Parts: sequence; structure tokens; C-alpha cells
Amino acid sequence: MLPEQIEVRGLSRFPHFMHAKLVLIDEREAFLLGSPFVNSYWDDGSHIPLDARRPLRDLGGRPLHDVSAQLRGPVVRDLESMFGCLWRSSGGEQPSAVPVAPHDARVSAVRMVCDAPDGILPNVPDRAMQMLGELIAAIARARSFIYIEHQYLTSRPIVAALAAALRREPALEIIIVLNQNPDLTAYRGWQNAQLRKHALLAHPRVGVFTLWSTGAHPECAGVTRINQLFIHSKVIVVDDAWAAVGTSNLDGVSMGDYGDDFASSLGRRVFEGVRNVEVNIVIDVLKAPGESESIIELRERLWHEHLGVPREALGVRAHGGWLAVWRDAARENARMLASSDADAPAMVGQLLPYSECAYPREQLADIGVTLDSDRLALCYTPTWFGVHLSPHWIRNIF
Repeated sequence: MLPEQIEVRGLSRFPHFMHAKLVLIDEREAFLLGSPFVNSYWDDGSHIPLDARRPLRDLGGRPLHDVSAQLRGPVVRDLESMFGCLWRSSGGEQPSAVPVAPHDARVSAVRMVCDAPDGILPNVPDRAMQMLGELIAAIARARSFIYIEHQYLTSRPIVAALAAALRREPALEIIIVLNQNPDLTAYRGWQNAQLRKHALLAHPRVGVFTLWSTGAHPECAGVTRINQLFIHSKVIVVDDAWAAVGTSNLDGVSMGDYGDDFASSLGRRVFEGVRNVEVNIVIDVLKAPGESESIIELRERLWHEHLGVPREALGVRAHGGWLAVWRDAARENARMLASSDADAPAMVGQLLPYSECAYPREQLADIGVTLDSDRLALCYTPTWFGVHLSPHWIRNIF
């Protein structure tokens, strides 16, 4: 490829960051990516606990779970329009919306939802928080279940909306899958504080879970390696009628104001108004009823991987509700890891109960799993600095 065929522009809006991850091909196809193009975020579906192809630099070598979307149809034109705005803004030009061929929104259930600092997306009002509005509206419509699989859960408006939905709907269940140890270490305390504040950790209709990976130790017979899965996906499903996939985390910097995450007045002042460039897709059955199949397929694929049960068992809601299925699976995995009866500990799927503890060894002990070097080898053992100071994240910024 000739050098003149390539042009690179960088979006410089510090302290705001480019968090959107998008690939567009020939104006007909788009890939809305979960992970950045770095080796630390590489993985495949096997999620081997320790793999030399994953360097320790960013995530401590943990296997990665993420979700990306391949898109065709009218939404690709909207994504092209967004890219045009970013391209112009990155070149110092006055951003202006790229003409988009009109399409009937009633025909397609898939739509783009994007957010950015002021002045980048000219057709979006300043300080608008489009994804936050979409999420709040979807949570308010929930009647049966809400499934959340996210890197973080620190957004005060979102957690408050979940608590309000539980009070409003006596049959509503909420299933949440989160990181035990986020890459930004302050987030662990923030999300635990929000979950405690709204009593979600102890609520009978809320289950909070996390993902772990196990595999036979290649050098020690009878020993099982165990490692946290780093959850980088951003997926929400509501009643199999609404779903969102994209790059927006459930934190302040993705939901419009990073300062809102901080408890201290100093932190709130320093980071007030800081926000990322984000892009998401929303699938809404209210726009096109036939699209419920794509939402159900997304949920089934994820739950099949996490729960380790056949997809055909996940199509129709269980008589006792979905939450009972998840709790049983997590409890059984904890029991199998703790049992001394088996030759080597094992799990079905990846699910374990979430723990508020800080260190992986403590998290396992909190759910009844005691590490024994003759049976279980823990792969991820961060130091005090790794748990409390996020040194790699500070290095990456500066």
C-alpha cells in the first residue's frame, strides 16, 4: 500500500478521550468493536486461564470476555455520518453532519446512539447524554428481567433507576455480571458503594455475578489453573425486547460527566464535564417487532457461554425465573471448586458469585473456595499497587 493512500488523524480533546471503536468498510458494512487493537485485549472463546499471547502489561494477563457487533443496513449510513464528524473535528475543521440517505426508522429496529464532548457532533445538543437517556427509558419499561453485562457499574443515575424499577415491578429480576477487579482500581470501591447504597447486593430479586476461567495445569497433573475473566463487554438486555451493545460503560465518563462518580467535592469539581466519545447500537422491538429474534440470539449466546448450558434451554423463561437458574449455576461452580472429592476442580461455564473483597484470593475464600496448591493454582495475584492505584492506567494516559 502506498503511503499517500493512508491518512491518520488524531482526536485531541484532553481530558476527553476517544473511546468509540468502529471499523467501516465500503459504506456497506460496519464493525462496532468492544476491544482496542492491543495484544492485552486478545482472546478467543476458550478463555484459557494463562496464555503467553496475552501480555501482562494492561490486564495482568487475564483472559478477556468482550462483545462486538457486525452491522449492515441503514444504521451503517448513520455510523458513516458520525465518523465524518469525528474526521473533520480531528483535522481542525468545523464539523458538519455528513448527508445521510433518509430511511424509515419504523422498518429497522437498529439505531445508532452516540455521545461526545461539545462541538464534535453538530446535530447533538451540547451536554446531551443520549445513551444515558436511552438506558433510563429502557429500565423504566422493564417488566420481567434486566440483564447487565458490563465492565463497570458506577453510574449513580443508572443504579438509582435499577432500584426504582425493582420497587415499581414486584416480579422484575435483575442479573448483573461485573468485574471483580476493574482495570481502574477506584471503580471497585465505587461500584460496591453504589450496590450497597441501593441494597442491590442483598436484594432477593437481584443477582450479582462475575466470570472466572479454569483449565488443567499443563505441567502439574491434577492441578487446575483458575483466573478471573476480565469483562470488557457493554451489553444490556431488557425483557428480550430491547438491547444495547457498544462502547459506553455504566460510569460517569461514558454517561456524560466523570465528576459524578466521585464522592469528594474536589474530585467532582476537577472531573466535572469530562466525557468520552462513545458509539452504541440499540435494538428496540417497539420499532420492529420481528427483531426480537436477534435480541434473544444475543442473550442465548452469552448465557450459553457463561452458564455452560445448551442454548435451547435458554429460549423460554424458566418457571421459577431466570435468576434462580443463575444462582444455582454459580453456587454449583463454587461447590465444585471447593470440593475435595474430585481429582481436579472444575467448573461448568464461567459463573461465580460476586464478592466485595479486594484480592482474588479473598474473593474465592469469600464464596467458600480455599486455594490449595495441590488442587488450585491462582493465576492473577495483583499487588497492593495493582489493586489500589491503577499504575498501568496512569502510565497509558501520560
